[in-house]
Formats: sequence, structure tokens, C-alpha cells
Amino acid sequence: MTKIIVDAMGADAGVEMVADALTKARRTRDFEAVIVGPEDALGARFREDPKVEILNTTEYISNDEAPAFAIRRKKEASIVKGLRLLNESGDVLVTAGSTGALLAGGYLITKRIAGMERLCLAAMVPRGDGGVLMADAGATMDTSPEVLLQFGELLSNYAEAALKKVNPRVGLLNIGAESEKGDKRAVKTHELLRESSLNFVGNVEARDILTAPVDVIITDGFAGNIALKTLEGTARYFRSIVKQVLTTSARTKLGALLIQSELKNALQPLDYRAHGGAPLLGARKALYKAHGNSNAETFALAIHEALDFAESGVVERLSALSETSKEQA
Repeated sequence: MTKIIVDAMGADAGVEMVADALTKARRTRDFEAVIVGPEDALGARFREDPKVEILNTTEYISNDEAPAFAIRRKKEASIVKGLRLLNESGDVLVTAGSTGALLAGGYLITKRIAGMERLCLAAMVPRGDGGVLMADAGATMDTSPEVLLQFGELLSNYAEAALKKVNPRVGLLNIGAESEKGDKRAVKTHELLRESSLNFVGNVEARDILTAPVDVIITDGFAGNIALKTLEGTARYFRSIVKQVLTTSARTKLGALLIQSELKNALQPLDYRAHGGAPLLGARKALYKAHGNSNAETFALAIHEALDFAESGVVERLSALSETSKEQA
């Protein structure tokens, strides 16, 4: 049975929200869990559930701490204790805490898969066809063409194993569709992707993220995070404008009632709450980053997505490919 390590600390809504989310997730799925957090706040909630253990701590790493320094210094922090337990006996860890702490823990505690230079967050961008994967979404800011090629390999394997995409189509986020567009890094990355065994279809401009015929979009964490937050903010603004227009008069309110169901379905692809978080790819163990502002529903969704990630076998697949590459080198 899959065993998930749940970091109860660091989420904006606090420990009680994480406890509520775990309770919700356990109602619809059978799995083992260890929740890392204050026992005095969690004990009464899970004392009657034999498949939920509590690993006690009251310490955590906040977003304003230097991640690598904190990971080394704060041995009792929930993310540190959770990652060490993950190495010993867990299948996946999920946290809504500091992204930097999870990233540093991936490097320093779980370690990288052999040959992986960097780790990347693989976010799902909602759109009408179910979504497109984008990495990096904010973990690794400074990249080389070789690192971006590895991101393409990581995402393609994740799309195949976890999302059942056949020969995933790969695009490179750039300022133009032509191969010579972009800075030197972008041009070189385009060349490496074109020469690789990936199903590379070319550059993707930011305006086409929601419509481009690709399954995977490669970029660095800086541009990727800006693109994702721009899309999220635009979607939120668009939904607010629609709501404003439909409530301006009795006539528009009547019209809203008549198209309520169709409108909800049409706007559904723009809802970023459809996904609970994103996997951190390239580590030796399955790591999943939930949204810091999660509520119980979205964090419960993140728990399910983290379990799916672990059970997909992506980490084992990537590790096996790495070993094969070493033997062929």
C-alpha cells in the first residue's frame, strides 16, 4: 500500500487545514500516511485511524529563511523530518510549505537521480484539452541549454508514465516561432531539442500557451513562473469581469441564470484550483508541492495527485533510464 508523508507545517491556512485535507482524502482512497506536525493538535484527529501516524514536531522552515541553510540547521523542521522518513520508508511526500525548502531538501536529503543536474517543478496549465505541462514552474531560475534539455526529458517521461501521453509533443517557450529567435541559450536549446530523441515540435510563444499543439512546454523557472502567474491573474481578472457584467442589471442577471450551467462549463478550464500542485522532478524520491494558499479541498486534491505520482512509477522509470545512459556512456 502506498505510504505518503504529509508535511502539516508551512501552509498559509495552518495545521488544521492540512488535517482536514488528510481526513477528506482518506474518505475516498485507501492509503497509509504519516503526518508531520504538532502531536497535541493532531493526536485527537487521527487517534482512531490505524493507517495514519503522527511524527511530532513544532518547528518548520518559513518562506523568508534561506532554504539550504535552514535545511542543514533545523533538524527538527517538519520538512526535514518528513524527507528523512521518506528516504527510510515512504513513497511520496507532499507539502504546502516553502518551495525553496522542498527544493533544497531534494538536493541535500533525498538527492538527485544520477545524471540529473537540476530539479524542476512540472506544473499543469489548465486549458480546454485537459492541460499542458510546463517546467520549470519556479524551482530552478538559472539554466543552461543542457539543463533545459534534461527538463524536456523529465517532462516527456512524466507525461508518458503519469498522464498516459503517447510520444508527448515538446515545445520550447520563446519570443518567436522561428528557430533563430531568442537569446543564445534559447537558440542552443532549440538545437539540442531538435537533435534529441524527443518529439520536439518547435518554439511556443507565450500568447499560444493555451492553444499550441504541444503536451509539454520547456522553460526556466524564472520565465515559467512569470508565465504561469500571468495566466492565473488574467484568468482571475477575466472571471471577475464576466461576473461584473452579468450582475449589472436585472436583464443581465436573468441572462446569467439562463446560461449558468453552460457558462460554468466554459470557464472551468480557467480554474487553477483544478490541480492541487505540481511534482518536483529529478529527485530519487517522489516529491509533490501543493499550493501554499491551499484550502482543505485543494490540499486533499494535492494528496491524491501525489499518490498518483508515486504510483505511476515515474521516479523508478527515470532512475532506470539514468542507469541505462551510464552503461552506454
